[in-house]
Amino acid sequence: MTVAGLLAAVGLTYAASLFTGKMLLQILEIKLYRSEERFIGFVLGSAVLSTLVFALTAAGLAYAGVFLGLGAAIVLLGVWRGAHRFSSEVLPPLPTAWRFGFLLLYAIFAVMYLEAAMAPETGPDALLYHVAFPARYLRLHHFPANTRNLLANLSEGVEMLFLFAYPLARESAGAMVHLLFTLAMPWGLLSWGRRAGFPMVGAAGGLLFFIAPIVGKLGTTGYIDVAVACYAFAVFYLLDIWRTAKTTGLLVAVGLLAGFCFDAKYTAAAAIPYAIGYTSFYLWRERKPPWRAAILIGLCALAMMSPYLIKNTVLIGNPVAPFANRFFPNRLLTPDLEAQYSSVMRHWQNVTWAQVPREITVGGGHLQGILGPVFVLAPLALLALRFPEGRRLLAALVAFGAAYPASIATRFLVPAVPFAALALALLLRRWRFALAGLVLVHAVLSWPTVVSRYCAPYCWRMSKVQLKFALRRVSETDFLHGAVGEYDMGRAMEAHVPAGEPIFALSGFQQLYQNHEIIVGWESAFGNRLSTAMLSARLNHLRPVKAQQFQFPEKTVRGLRLLYAGAGKPEPWGVTEFRIFRNSHELARAPAWRLTASHNRRDVQQAFDNNPVTNWTSGQAASPGMWIQVDFGADQPIDRVLVETSDYDQGPVRLMLQSGGQWQTLPKGPDEYPIPPPSGLRRAATQVLKMDHVNWLVMGQDDFIADDLARNPASWGVTLVASDQRYWLYRIN
Repeated sequence: MTVAGLLAAVGLTYAASLFTGKMLLQILEIKLYRSEERFIGFVLGSAVLSTLVFALTAAGLAYAGVFLGLGAAIVLLGVWRGAHRFSSEVLPPLPTAWRFGFLLLYAIFAVMYLEAAMAPETGPDALLYHVAFPARYLRLHHFPANTRNLLANLSEGVEMLFLFAYPLARESAGAMVHLLFTLAMPWGLLSWGRRAGFPMVGAAGGLLFFIAPIVGKLGTTGYIDVAVACYAFAVFYLLDIWRTAKTTGLLVAVGLLAGFCFDAKYTAAAAIPYAIGYTSFYLWRERKPPWRAAILIGLCALAMMSPYLIKNTVLIGNPVAPFANRFFPNRLLTPDLEAQYSSVMRHWQNVTWAQVPREITVGGGHLQGILGPVFVLAPLALLALRFPEGRRLLAALVAFGAAYPASIATRFLVPAVPFAALALALLLRRWRFALAGLVLVHAVLSWPTVVSRYCAPYCWRMSKVQLKFALRRVSETDFLHGAVGEYDMGRAMEAHVPAGEPIFALSGFQQLYQNHEIIVGWESAFGNRLSTAMLSARLNHLRPVKAQQFQFPEKTVRGLRLLYAGAGKPEPWGVTEFRIFRNSHELARAPAWRLTASHNRRDVQQAFDNNPVTNWTSGQAASPGMWIQVDFGADQPIDRVLVETSDYDQGPVRLMLQSGGQWQTLPKGPDEYPIPPPSGLRRAATQVLKMDHVNWLVMGQDDFIADDLARNPASWGVTLVASDQRYWLYRIN
């Protein structure tokens, strides 16, 4: 990777986005001031460019030449259409002193941000999916049907821009494209302030956002949160222009951007009801019907959302995967795994709401980053309610911050921060020296070496990047060896694992600097099944420890149904083995047997496979009336049924027998007794992976079974292939 490639990627992405946006503004006959054309043109155009990249990838045309050709064609068309020329009308300027201060602080931090973004990518989520998946799409030239990673089914609007830049910027594409949004954002806030008649408010708000430590860290890595904030603010900005202009073109632009907010991040879909509510309120105040504006915004938003809704419907069977699995059952995720994932996001590292204010402003050790100490003053922004502009800003803050309780890491607040920054600056606009002092204090307290003095030790923040790495004067390998803990093992995977073979990991593992699919335990129902099998070999509460036996005089039946008869509980109900006997001999499963269940039918065979490390679960919270059933396909004499369960899955059950087309419930419940732990669990676990065509596994030093695998490879049936100080790569024999 060369510096020229990085800069070319940024330049092409920016030019293609800006020219696309400028041409769309021409078509919609939207008249803007010069600074607005640059900001809104770039943001609006990037949304359209992302959608074009999605369409090409969906068509199997994700090739470097195609994307470079698309960019060149857009630039040439834009020049022909005059998109490189900007309006001669300008907004009121900043006072000279403020202009100098704004440019100085902006330049200082922008240079630091550029240096950080040019360094090889090290952001954890960028390595896991934000940049890793676009890299995979370029290798495969299309979207794969990924039912083994919930993260692959989130909307990827910003990631499509990463994909567009990837042929030139490679692994740094995410950071360099995200940097574009970071650099554009303060100019957007400044432009809004100038239009509103408060240039200093726009400048101060823009710098308060731009300089915030979390923004600097996010905006220079392959994450998406600053870009999402850009789209959210552009929706607000266009609505503010529409409030006085009220043209159809503005409504179309608002609808397109509001819909793309969903494409950028599910939680940003709040832009759609916000936009409809905003227009409806002001039309109602003028005694005009709001329906036309609401329908137009809704249709334009739906047009932008539909690519991801259709993709997830076709590939997964759930338009809003990985959520709403209770309503759209699918192979990717069960409702209980979705609930576990959502719970982890809501209770991030068990931080309480009382701890959140300190964590997001000066701590950051648990919620991954800080806004900076000056945002302790953010509640004072409520006093801006006395100003019309303040009320509009705070309404937007509520709209884009409403989803924060669903995921409380600091970065999920970023889309709401621009509105808080502007509202706080608006409150202080009459005290110019106080406002300037606030910005200067924020700048000092946000400088990386100063941040390190007061934040928590493990706060996610910017650190000094040596220029030689940013300029690629030293190889990426030397940098990544120390910066990415999984990098060396990733290289070992490339050396030892045949191309195309997946690798199982109990916990996450980087997928950017190696080309294999990593199946992670918590990322899908499939991964959870493999994880449960591996952990069952060592965790007592996952093993079958209890038998529920139904014994009766021999009966000839067509089918059996095991019914959950307990009260509702948060955990799923499950069965490790459903065993059927006649004359003390267990019936072997026959091809004619038809297995089914009231819930999670895809996994029902795991209750009939005679494997103690696999099980069927209901896949959602247990409730009375759930059942698992076998139809023998013909009359079958039986006299005993044995159900084996773990402590985690057990619950009261009743047995129903089908005979002569009628179901009857045995009047007597089961006899219950403990059973000894089965032998050979380690080998049984790895054979589950083998049967699912997973022949490799990687263990990290913190994984629960890592030590046991290292001590007992023969019992597990694995061979150590490669290791470093943190990870071990095994081949399943």
